[in-house]
Amino acid sequence: MAHSPLTREATGRAEGMGTRDLKLGRKLPNKPLVEAIAELRWELQQVGPDQFKDPGFPLLVGALYGLLRNSYSVAEELPTAQVPDEMLPYVVRYRFRRGKNSWPLVQVGPGIATLNFTKEYDWESFLAAALEFYDKLVEAHQVRSDHVKPKFTSIVLQFINAIPADPAQMDVLHFVSSKLHTSVTLPRGITESPSIAGGVTGFQLSLAYSLGSPKGIGAIRLSTGSQNEVPSLLWHLYVQSVELDVPQERSAFKEWLEQAHTVVESWFFALIEGELEKQFGGDLG
Repeated sequence: MAHSPLTREATGRAEGMGTRDLKLGRKLPNKPLVEAIAELRWELQQVGPDQFKDPGFPLLVGALYGLLRNSYSVAEELPTAQVPDEMLPYVVRYRFRRGKNSWPLVQVGPGIATLNFTKEYDWESFLAAALEFYDKLVEAHQVRSDHVKPKFTSIVLQFINAIPADPAQMDVLHFVSSKLHTSVTLPRGITESPSIAGGVTGFQLSLAYSLGSPKGIGAIRLSTGSQNEVPSLLWHLYVQSVELDVPQERSAFKEWLEQAHTVVESWFFALIEGELEKQFGGDLG
């Protein structure tokens, strides 16, 4: 079984992490996780130029809430719910929470549904919630569409992490190189240009790779930004499959999540190896 970006497995090797032994079930008490997200999209009907509609969407919301109500009892309508469906396809409109202002939560809109966790995340809980999310989403579609299953067209597993880092107080490129083992080098004609009055004030790097397991893409995005109004360095790790590579059955959905999570986990620990790993979880000794 794959483990979360916040745990380490005992023996064996995480993909892309060399030969270091991993510790069984180890969690990072000071994890940098901002949010973990599973997202599914399904096929919509085109009703005009650049306009798409989910014909059963209003009924889907009620059906999904009814099926999830024991787990997510608080329903919220978002401002986007006031916009005609065909004008904002694939934008969430309703949110179901386990309690007022609490996480995790489920979101749904025309052609899209997401499961969102924050600090309460651990992989086992997330996977169990994701399977329930999948089951109820498929069941809700069948209720509102005479037993027709949705045709899923995209699946995403995404983790957003952040650590305080203020470009005004530090050398961002040195921080990224020394802490996250990612070097960015520009020509001297830029770095030594007399027109530059100071250091780097903003940073963004995005890379994507083709994956074989699961079939799709894996991407890493590093950027400066803000988290809870604190200047921070954020890193997104995500895996996405589309069209023919999207699982359409529950067993395939579970397998896809586990494979995608294995990729993200190995990349996460490769980035934080060393100083940040100790900062997030203590000395591995």
